Amino acid sequence: MLSLEEYISKRKREDKINEYDIDARMDNMRICVNYVFEYFNQYLNIEEMEQKTFLNEERLVKFRNQLEMYDNEIQE
Repeated sequence: MLSLEEYISKRKREDKINEYDIDARMDNMRICVNYVFEYFNQYLNIEEMEQKTFLNEERLVKFRNQLEMYDNEIQE
């Protein structure tokens, strides 16, 4: 799964958007805003993101348990 930045970059390449074209600035802005909406509404899989969040939380708890013997400042 791509990050938002990677997704926008990929879409700009696919659509051959020249972000430095001053004359097309308003159209480019509209297109890029639409990329953001597409990313969150169509590309991003919420269930997959929730699963990743869950896995990251599990890893975080595991690391915290490994660091229990250290001071709180060191743990943070």
